[in-house]
Amino acid sequence: MKVIPVDDVWHQYYVAWRQGTSQVQSCILQDDTDPAHCVWADTPVALGTQFNTIALWNTNGYRADHGDNLWFDELVPVQ
Repeated sequence: MKVIPVDDVWHQYYVAWRQGTSQVQSCILQDDTDPAHCVWADTPVALGTQFNTIALWNTNGYRADHGDNLWFDELVPVQ
């Protein structure tokens, strides 16, 4: 997902990754947290790469009153 909606509504995101057959794969869902709905996509990250952190950023300043910020009220690691 490359676009954050500009609709004045709170959205829920599910971000996951896994070791695929030839590359690391990722899944990003918006307003859906059911991993069964993932459509896994290959990334340019080499197979075997281990992660312990994700970085989320916004440099577009979608709302002038919020600046370049995203707010998170819950981040939950899933094993």
